[in-house]
Parts: sequence; structure tokens; C-alpha cells
Amino acid sequence: MMPQWAWELVEKRNKLEFLLAVRYGMEFDLNQINNALLHRPSFHTVKYVEFQYYLKKHALKEIAVLMAEFESKNFSIRFKTSFSVLDLVSLKGTIDTLNPTELVKNATELARNNYNGTVINRQLFKQIFNQDYDPQALKLLASDRRYPDTNTGSRNW
Repeated sequence: MMPQWAWELVEKRNKLEFLLAVRYGMEFDLNQINNALLHRPSFHTVKYVEFQYYLKKHALKEIAVLMAEFESKNFSIRFKTSFSVLDLVSLKGTIDTLNPTELVKNATELARNNYNGTVINRQLFKQIFNQDYDPQALKLLASDRRYPDTNTGSRNW
């Protein structure tokens, strides 16, 4: 649900965020989603906001996994297996060797940003769709208490 240039930007700036975005995207079968819905900014607003929650939930877990894996002699093999790199290869074509130091650095960047997307965020949405988040979608998310995240104090939406 992002153009190729955006995927390349995410991969370049934060590989952990990239991996989690690919995993998040793989949870949806686009054949099950009405094609007209895919062209609505409201649909994408909801997905971007939901990805922020997904990122927060999984990036927190992945830090512990990364640290445990980092200390292991078999880091590369175990890490690649846990992240389903074969699925990533089929989606991306080829993938660079995963670097544990880079991924820990990426996790730190996400932590400093309160586990909000460092690349996949409201600013990227504005670049891709030439508009801000859909206000009606935000009202719906707010009525469901899914926007903004009230569990973390202030949040830069």
C-alpha cells in the first residue's frame, strides 16, 4: 500500500521498521479488500494509524529478541528464520544481509520516537497522498478509542 520509492526509503532509513511493515502488510489479503476501498484516503488513514500501534507492540517485543539473538553465535541464521526472510525475498526481490548492530540501532531510534514510525508516519502519508490524514477516519478511530493513543501521554500525531 506504498509506492516503491517509499519502501526503499523505509528500508534505507530503518530496516527494523521496514521488516515490521512487510510483516504487517503480509497480514492482509488484498484480494479480500474491495478495490474501491483501496483508493480512499480514509482506508489508508486507518491503516497508517493501526500500523503505529502494530509497530509499538512488536518493536517492544523485538528488542528483547534482538538482544538475545545478538548474544548468540548463530545470530544470523536464527534471526533470518524468525523474520521469514524467504517471504521478504519474494516481496522485495533480494534483501541485504541483516546486520544486528543496525537493527539494534533502528530499535533505539524507534524507542526514542516512542515506538511511532520514524519513516512510516503522518509525514509520509502526506507525501504519498498529498493530503493529511482523513478527518472522518480519525473521528471514527477516536470514537473507538484507537486514536490518539491515550496510554502513552503525549503523542505526535
